[in-house]
Amino acid sequence: MFCLVALQITVHVMERALDFYVKLFLRVRAVLEAASAEARNLVYLWGLKTTDIDRLFK
Repeated sequence: MFCLVALQITVHVMERALDFYVKLFLRVRAVLEAASAEARNLVYLWGLKTTDIDRLFK
């Protein structure tokens, strides 16, 4: 159970960092916009909310 909590926290920190880089670098944004459905599913399985993910793809 503790490992799951630690994993969730790590993933959320990674999401925040990714969001920051998307705002900072246009090339990162282009890569994320080109991401496949499989990539979106993987992020969903990590437990991120769709609102967090959709914010990255806008």
